[in-house]
Amino acid sequence: MPLMRHASECPVVEREFALEAQSLSVDYGHRRILRSLTIAIRPGEIVELRGGNGSGKTTLLRCLAGIVRPTLGRVTWFGEPAGCCTAMRKWLGVLAHESSLYSHLTLAENLLFVARVCGVERPRERVAEALHEIGLADRSQCTPPKVSRGTRQRVSIARAFLHGPRVVLLDEPFTGLDAAGRDWLVARLARARDEGQTVCLATHEQVGSLAVCDRVFTLHDGKFTANEATADHPPIGVANSKQRMPAA
Repeated sequence: MPLMRHASECPVVEREFALEAQSLSVDYGHRRILRSLTIAIRPGEIVELRGGNGSGKTTLLRCLAGIVRPTLGRVTWFGEPAGCCTAMRKWLGVLAHESSLYSHLTLAENLLFVARVCGVERPRERVAEALHEIGLADRSQCTPPKVSRGTRQRVSIARAFLHGPRVVLLDEPFTGLDAAGRDWLVARLARARDEGQTVCLATHEQVGSLAVCDRVFTLHDGKFTANEATADHPPIGVANSKQRMPAA
């Protein structure tokens, strides 16, 4: 487990890779979920992890997020051990496979809680902007149980982007979204790409995300079976990867 450091000791530096996993293996009991995976994602790159249920997508995302400790191998964020200091966690935005919105808080309060925890300036204004962006300004005072699955998904995605993280990890972000919601998400991913954010998303099928993805990794039984650049967006080169990233 990496040694936890004080926030002031966490460097804000430019690295060739925003996320990197080296020879990553994860065992649950006697079962090996991930099998010696290596992946490196550059700043400003959007990467899709594609595979069926049980392929290892969620476990890999959880390792990249520093939530799951690998059995073997290591994960780094901008060259530093994942989770080596508490401040670095604000560099990440995460969407879990299951919505973890607080059921007793309104949609606005759910976003406001995260905004305050992450030190967002003018948090109420930022939350109002986010709700307007996702078309839910008129439902801001509803609680999650009172809205649809797709609405909760939009709020959860907005929450992952709310604090302007350097890296965003999305597990099955298209789940529960209707056609309009999917179009909105593709546009949101394109905006993240334009703003230099690194995004890694897991999907079980092609649902339109290829329009903005640089690379697609296909997983099966805990191993990569393919690593393909998309036709529209070849992998970002080293020159582009060194563009200035905003400090968290």
